[in-house]
Amino acid sequence: MLSVRNKVRWRTGLLLAVSVVMIAAVACGDDSDDTPVSTTAPAPTATAEPTAASEPTATQEPTATSVPAAPEPDVTNGETLFVAQGCSSCHSTGTDTVVGPGLSGLSERAGNRVDGKTDVEYVTQSIRSPNAFVVPDFFPDLMPTTFSSSMTEVEIADVVAYLLQLP
Repeated sequence: MLSVRNKVRWRTGLLLAVSVVMIAAVACGDDSDDTPVSTTAPAPTATAEPTAASEPTATQEPTATSVPAAPEPDVTNGETLFVAQGCSSCHSTGTDTVVGPGLSGLSERAGNRVDGKTDVEYVTQSIRSPNAFVVPDFFPDLMPTTFSSSMTEVEIADVVAYLLQLP
């Protein structure tokens, strides 16, 4: 038979576990009636029609076409996505621990978390595969793995840029 103290501990632990599951379900719920957050896409570039003067001759090599560079991450869109995706339900942008760690100063800590990874690589991996590295004193399997499938590469880059600029 459990003592009163152990019953209270057991109930408290059960309540905490149920609360975490409910928070994760709310944060990751399917809000299909919401309009999607816009992403920044590179504008198409106009190409000039070849003329007789610009066509390669037998002695000229055709010029290689350049691949457009990826757009710069949009910090403002990253902040919008951070809230819209429910990240703010479990993470503060300050130092407070909610369910997950506070994200203030993440840019200073992230580059030192996993050997061989930059801060951008670490935070991107933490969004795509949350259990790849779990911060000490936090439980694995709390952060949903659905973010990587519900966000585009550009959106993830925007969120990472937002998080890494937090003071």
